[in-house]
Amino acid sequence: MVLVTSAIHAHAKKNNVDVNRQVKVVNSILPLIYIGYCVDFILIVTAFYYYFKCNWAKGVKASGSDKILGFLGACCCNLLYVIYHVVVPC
Repeated sequence: MVLVTSAIHAHAKKNNVDVNRQVKVVNSILPLIYIGYCVDFILIVTAFYYYFKCNWAKGVKASGSDKILGFLGACCCNLLYVIYHVVVPC
């Protein structure tokens, strides 16, 4: 937050722009960014929950390629991985 505000002040001083207007815009957008980070974190945790539940649970027979592809799916495409496991249970 401090770095963003200082960057805005430096840019405004260089270009003779109203600082208060830019700070208000950034302050109104920051809560949305934090909400996005929280949603992304929840999706990552949920994707790894499904990964371990579906590949490493007791009595589950998953091949090595299924485990590797599941891990890559949980890391890279966590939203699609969660949707897939909600629709198609383990």
